[in-house]
Amino acid sequence: MTNWNKPFPVLFVTIILLLLLAITAQFINNLQQINLISAPQPPRPKVALLLEGPTYDQSWNSSAWVSMNRLKQKYNFRLDIKRNLTAELIEPVTRAYAEQNYQLIIGHGRIFSDAFAKVAPHYANTRFVTINGNPLHANQTAISSDVVKQNYFVGKLAAMMSKSHKVGYIAVNNAAEKRQALSFVNGAAAEHASTIIKQVDTYSDTDSAIAATHALYNEGADVIYTTGDSFNLAVITEAQKLNIYVIGYISNQRFIAPDHVITSVIEDIDKMYDKMFEQYFNGTLPSGKVTYGIESGVNYFSPYGTMVPASVREAIEQEIKQLGDVTR
Repeated sequence: MTNWNKPFPVLFVTIILLLLLAITAQFINNLQQINLISAPQPPRPKVALLLEGPTYDQSWNSSAWVSMNRLKQKYNFRLDIKRNLTAELIEPVTRAYAEQNYQLIIGHGRIFSDAFAKVAPHYANTRFVTINGNPLHANQTAISSDVVKQNYFVGKLAAMMSKSHKVGYIAVNNAAEKRQALSFVNGAAAEHASTIIKQVDTYSDTDSAIAATHALYNEGADVIYTTGDSFNLAVITEAQKLNIYVIGYISNQRFIAPDHVITSVIEDIDKMYDKMFEQYFNGTLPSGKVTYGIESGVNYFSPYGTMVPASVREAIEQEIKQLGDVTR
């Protein structure tokens, strides 16, 4: 007779040993997880974003706000944002962040440059970055994109779409804007159109920009362009009411007035901030002025509106290609 009971003790002991091994392995794994969680974590970098205007402008400020919130997740930094900062508030707000040991303070616009230059020498461990502007110290960087060439083609396009042969440009009163406006004027002149320029004091001067839009209309301009950042939305809305064409800026603004926005000059803030943070966190962000040009994919035209004839599109794109520029 076969004895079926003999293998049982061996099988039982084997099962017990396997269970003990599994429990021990799980215990060690849990212990490692506890040690990992309880181990001191390096402090998260602190980053501040300073804005001259609101984050709902569908243009300059909102683009920065969206980019920074995305990058906060990617690089795991603490983010604080100050909106609607007037010129007199910029320096004390900047100094307050530096006192709180913020490693990176970003001023989204050239208006922050002078205040940063005053504060930067006193806080060597803080990096001060402005979009546009004039950096003076080793811990300052000013990042810009070259839109002067692009503005020449904007002027040509505006002139080609104008029936009155008069186009309008709303410019903020500073040296950089004057260079951009001159490029636009030259482009319009190449297509035998005259340019009427209206100036406003700041990039957030919405009331003056609206008044300038009406003044341009009253003087015969039927296509308007502005690089006015915070007041672009208002200018486009007024142009729609006046039933004239307008060219957007910073982001694709055609959705605001699809029948009136010819195209938009894209200054891809997302790509600009991507490049800046990549360089900052790997320690290669230079001091001084840094330009991200067309080769970086930062500047291009958005898709044209249906009101732009194929012949006009092809003429503009062909000229840009001849100069080695890139459009989307």
